[in-house]
Amino acid sequence: MIWRFTIIDRNNDQHVIDEPIGWDDMTTEIKRDLDTHGIFFDYQGNDFQFDGLAARLLMWEKDIYGIDGIATLLIEYSCGQGFLELYRGRFIFGKYSSSLGDECFIKMPIEAAGDIMELRNKWDQPVDLETLKGFDGVTDLPPYEALAKQVSLPSKGVSIQDYSISKETKTKTFIGIPTNIPTGGGPTNPVQGTMQYTLGLSADNISEIGSFIVESELQEEIHDAAAGIPGYVTGSYPAYYPKYSPLQTSAIINYAPDTPNYGAVTNPAQVNTNISGSIAVLNCSIFHAGIGFFKLPHRENADNGESPDDYVYLGHELIFATPSGDLNDAVQPGNTISFSFVLNSDVDFNDGDRFFLIIAVNDRKTADQQHYIEDNDAFGYSITINQNSFFKAENLSRTTATLCKLFMVNESISRVAEAITNGKIKGFSDYFGRTDSLPYSRPQDGCGAMEAITKGLFIRRQEQKLIDRPPVFSLSLKQLFEGLEPIHHIGFGIEADPNRPGYNCLRVENWKYFYSDEVVLNCSNINKIDRSVQENEHYSLFSFGYEKWEAEEYTGLDEFLTKRKYRTTLNSISNELNKLSKFIASGYAIEITRRKGNDDSKDWRYDNDTFIICMTRQQTYKVYFFAADNKMVVETYSDTGIFLVGSISISGTVSNNGTRDIFVTSISNPGDGQPSTVTVEFSGGTTVDEYSETVLFPSSNGLYVEQGNILAPENIIDPNSIYNYRISPVRNAMRWFDQIASGFKLPGKIIFTDGDGNFWAKGKYAGSCALEENAIAENDTIENSVFENPESAAPILQPERVVFDYDLSAADFRRIKENPYGLIAFSNEFESGLGWIDSVSAKHNEGMATFRLIPKK
Repeated sequence: MIWRFTIIDRNNDQHVIDEPIGWDDMTTEIKRDLDTHGIFFDYQGNDFQFDGLAARLLMWEKDIYGIDGIATLLIEYSCGQGFLELYRGRFIFGKYSSSLGDECFIKMPIEAAGDIMELRNKWDQPVDLETLKGFDGVTDLPPYEALAKQVSLPSKGVSIQDYSISKETKTKTFIGIPTNIPTGGGPTNPVQGTMQYTLGLSADNISEIGSFIVESELQEEIHDAAAGIPGYVTGSYPAYYPKYSPLQTSAIINYAPDTPNYGAVTNPAQVNTNISGSIAVLNCSIFHAGIGFFKLPHRENADNGESPDDYVYLGHELIFATPSGDLNDAVQPGNTISFSFVLNSDVDFNDGDRFFLIIAVNDRKTADQQHYIEDNDAFGYSITINQNSFFKAENLSRTTATLCKLFMVNESISRVAEAITNGKIKGFSDYFGRTDSLPYSRPQDGCGAMEAITKGLFIRRQEQKLIDRPPVFSLSLKQLFEGLEPIHHIGFGIEADPNRPGYNCLRVENWKYFYSDEVVLNCSNINKIDRSVQENEHYSLFSFGYEKWEAEEYTGLDEFLTKRKYRTTLNSISNELNKLSKFIASGYAIEITRRKGNDDSKDWRYDNDTFIICMTRQQTYKVYFFAADNKMVVETYSDTGIFLVGSISISGTVSNNGTRDIFVTSISNPGDGQPSTVTVEFSGGTTVDEYSETVLFPSSNGLYVEQGNILAPENIIDPNSIYNYRISPVRNAMRWFDQIASGFKLPGKIIFTDGDGNFWAKGKYAGSCALEENAIAENDTIENSVFENPESAAPILQPERVVFDYDLSAADFRRIKENPYGLIAFSNEFESGLGWIDSVSAKHNEGMATFRLIPKK
């Protein structure tokens, strides 16, 4: 074999030189990165010594440019049919040394040349995803529409409530009719009065709907309701019920502009009440008693609430009603009346509404019962509220959609690679690529194609406020990998760019892509084959999901995009595989950050975090079709921009599928968390009257946020508005099952042990690339039977290593270099098999290599 050595200078002029001293010891290392699954080539023992022409060339370069010198060493071989490249390396002038005397030579190490090393060395270098310049400040990078794309973020439904509970049993005694009532009352002429009390439960409450004020004790608000009160709210209940007037009482809920979720209530709210207790009669007679629930709607006038007609009766529970006007039929002293007020009702919350919950007691006292002795009041009765009595109003809160700058994952990966290599390396992916992705489109959308990332500050729309210092969204390849790999089980590798001859690309695919079934080399008659088990590649504990997810401003109990822990049935080890994504996928965290908006100038905990959001090309709407008017009315919380004058495609209906030519649209946006209504008039065919909740339209800008897309949902609040269901922790764990299962000799499973948030959430993802056969819960055991395609769960590797020495020609080395992900066949009289490269250490001058392979399952 003939070797040729050439120095290529900064002007790309080539100079053939003598064989450098040290060539005999040079070793080529082909090594797989077990984290990224990519294979890289490195060269060891290459601290060469150069003399003659080579020394002069290197010395000139160093004297002029110092450590910024540029020169490349090209090593080629020939077996009589022309020279082929074996290795190309860059001189490291920062480690230059010379010896001038009897012998003159230059000594300098070499590292793999060009863009591959540049990309690897800048693995953790952040890049502004909106930059249009390479790191050199000169190279222009192409603009991509999918970077910083304005997309509508619809509201995620948030369950909110006002809640108060009595944590202990409380009793309070009241005088009933005041002692200043004129004398003269007697058994046949009793004095009567109706007293009203604000309900007392507990000062510990949740106030998320409106200003919620429930006194810690019963508060006596009105004395002698018969005197000087304009009227009573009687409602529709029988006349012998006690009369009410909520005048002068405190509202338990005041839904006013300064309340927490004013304008974000999706009506109706659900009111649930269970209040139990008793009235003990002490020194009076009780004719009537009851509990009432009222609403005072806001009206723009000064006397709002002063007329009984101002109030809306919502519910009532009779405690006691005397069947006659006879004092003897009333509840006499020494007796106790028990009560229970249970209410389950839908109630609308509108701007300025106030709600009242009161207890009214109509008592009568004789002159003897007034006890005028020394002006002491005579206690008439005591009211007890039992422990665990509660009042709760629950609601689903939604707000108007907002625009956000989103960055599609495919373009984000490519932009970082392009920037740090000054345009030499672009991203290429079937997994994240789309039919319209850049720089390279794919024949179809990949399983990760419809995903975008963004920054918390963009969700808050702070770039609209910080015009003089707009936020920058910068990520490194390391950060992208740490965010995406735990979700999708992907790999990163460098290979020849199929679209640009002479260039490389950063290939990003499902991890199995980097383990090809093509056999590239057959090593037979091996002298000795060593095999060893890799204990550290057997796992008994796993963590999946997301490092950050907390949404402390609302209950996190419904959030399922959290952390999960699993175990296997392997008992002899305690190795843990931790695959928690550093991206935030929580719909609650997204929604709270979105609601912060740009009016809040304070720093928010998620401002500088990276969020991941699943997207779709089409969205489902509620649509009413009207045949006579050639019109449809659409309800939407998000993108009203899809309804443009022009042509639109309709699918998902029974009778109205097809293409329509839109010529008039009108949009009504009521705000306050209610959906927008879009009226669309069209031509291009007649329709029949129809209502459908599953009408699909393509987006005008190509992208929607994917919400819901879940079949048979269980234990999820508002499943139609959830974000990111397809990348929930259990599905992320399923994507890793094929590697985890490598440690099982027999079919195995991974078993849920612990988790945060709502690990009871259950459903089946209804979109493409769904993994599960049927609905699956976040705390279900994962095994082959839960997969729609059990073959996708089958392991391909054995957590072992096979090591042997074998003759390796330059041609064989080149064959491996051209397909480093292919299989190596190995055999001797005792063993045979197939394996993928873990590492190959080749001494070219000796034609020998040490193979270390990962056996195929």
